[in-house]
Amino acid sequence: MTQRQTTSRAQRRIALAASVLCAVASLGAAQKKDTVDPDRFTVDEAIDVRLIHLDAVVTDRSGERLADLSTADFDLRVDGKKVKVTGVSDARTVRDSIGARLTAVVVMDERNLMYAHRDRVLDIIKPVLVREMNESPTWVAMVAVSDTVEPLLAPTRNVGAVQTAIDAAKQRLTSTSELIPLQRAISAATQSTLKKLSQRGSAYRYGQAELRGLAIQSRGYAEALAHDARRTLRSLEEVVAALSFLPGRKALLFITDGLAREPLDILASTMNDRLAGASSTFEGGDTIDDPNVIPINTTNARSTGTEMGDGRGETVLQLDDGGSGQFQRLVSQFSNFKEFERLAALANTHRVTFYPIKAPITDSSLTGLGTNKGQRGSIAELTDMNSGLAALAHATGGLAFSADSGLGKFVDTARADVSNYYSLSFTPPGSLEGTAIREIELKVRERRSRVRHRASYVPLSMEENLASRAWGTLLFDWQENQHGLEIDTSFEQAAVESQAAGEQPDRRKMTVVVSMPIGGLELVRNGDVVAGNFRSVVQLRNAAGVRLSPRNLAFVVEVPRRDHAAAKDHYFALRAEFFLGEGAYDMAVGLWEENTGKTSFVAKKVEVGLEPEKVAWDPRGVGSRRGPKSESNALSSS
Repeated sequence: MTQRQTTSRAQRRIALAASVLCAVASLGAAQKKDTVDPDRFTVDEAIDVRLIHLDAVVTDRSGERLADLSTADFDLRVDGKKVKVTGVSDARTVRDSIGARLTAVVVMDERNLMYAHRDRVLDIIKPVLVREMNESPTWVAMVAVSDTVEPLLAPTRNVGAVQTAIDAAKQRLTSTSELIPLQRAISAATQSTLKKLSQRGSAYRYGQAELRGLAIQSRGYAEALAHDARRTLRSLEEVVAALSFLPGRKALLFITDGLAREPLDILASTMNDRLAGASSTFEGGDTIDDPNVIPINTTNARSTGTEMGDGRGETVLQLDDGGSGQFQRLVSQFSNFKEFERLAALANTHRVTFYPIKAPITDSSLTGLGTNKGQRGSIAELTDMNSGLAALAHATGGLAFSADSGLGKFVDTARADVSNYYSLSFTPPGSLEGTAIREIELKVRERRSRVRHRASYVPLSMEENLASRAWGTLLFDWQENQHGLEIDTSFEQAAVESQAAGEQPDRRKMTVVVSMPIGGLELVRNGDVVAGNFRSVVQLRNAAGVRLSPRNLAFVVEVPRRDHAAAKDHYFALRAEFFLGEGAYDMAVGLWEENTGKTSFVAKKVEVGLEPEKVAWDPRGVGSRRGPKSESNALSSS
């Protein structure tokens, strides 16, 4: 059976279930509306994957902002194809609107961030954030990332809450990276090997013998460093996805001691300079006119590539790489370039701009995985830990900081930068689904101008957008319930046939029933029925903070017109089944209706392994009216 056939059957079952509800008498009592916390986000923007927003900072050559630009002033291309700009908004003139809302998100890299560096950065950005919140309608959130994502502060306009969260973040324990001892050992070995190779006689031969061993040792470090960076990048992807529920632009202040994009890139460059000396003499189609100079290519030549005699009094120049190529191959093998490119594209899709901050060194004895002040310019710097941060900033239209001083000025510059942009809207060409990254090229027809913008995006389906919104609900405990959703769960031991399909025997089957009053659904007339197209998502997170694969459902609700008025007090329900191990889980359920773009996202904690009656939940339904639920209106999805 095809996926399309399965979906069609499910839709027919739901339509039939809605019809059954109309014939059932109301037995429930009205439910009181919940109050809304004024410090919570209420998002009225409709999810629209068919419209892309591109933020661009446009200045003249002196850095002054160009004002009063319109759609006619921009030339936009996506994957080389010209695309029409349908609208241009000036962030200054629409500053208080939802579409122009700004959220500053402070993200701390607790995998590679020393506490002294973290505290210094937080002390500097704290008054800047407070000033920004007092002067502008800016929201602030805080997150810590390591192997998982830990929210420290949900988006808020409460200045006191921001100050308290920053102070609390400075009390968090940090762990020293296990890579630091390995980094220092390889750095010392590299210095020793290069020193021997610069000498003659037995010292040189010892250095040549050590070269292969150094490459093998460096391979383990490169692999570990690449894996470490990829885990951080995956956590940043989760942060970016969660921020999709926030309207407007998001400025992500990423505080770190560095992030490797190409492990051992500086080591490879140094080895190339020191070992392949002839490469700077002969390039491309260069020719040798001196008859007394004989170019050779032999692994028996000096590894330093210096001149040497051939026994006949003639000068020989080495053209071999001298052993440096093996280090360059390490860089290409463990490069994280594609992972950085993917993260930047996802950030652009969700209007997240990176402003990474490479924490200034406060103590020359604390090198972390970055660079020691006293060692800069030497081989002790094996990897450029700043290049990845600069790449993220450039690709998302932001700015990066990687100096020893001037952090306060940088944060002030970033503060002005995030409010100084144009927002362009356009309908993307081609399909909206797939994983291919779409490249963006933007030019301003004013020749004396400079433009900084997001360089790419990833087209996301409605299912992916809803799953990201649900993940944001879990991460930041952000909920809105415009449809009056209610969630019920029940548990039973997994059946034998489920175990045969690969499920563990100790797993429980959790049945999730999502109920919604028909009166809260926007249904439109279609012949003799009123109908609406809907999508729902169920997103789970386990006790370790790991995001599980989301479950998406697409369905149609149809009610005979003659029964619609009587059905408004009745409930329509969906059912989804999960097989889970024992433990605590957080669950978010989202609903999107196509007719209006209205959404609802609610969350619930569940304990798998406890009796159902022991799992309590205080529903947060807004505007729902309790009516009977029919057991026949259930969609099973496993």
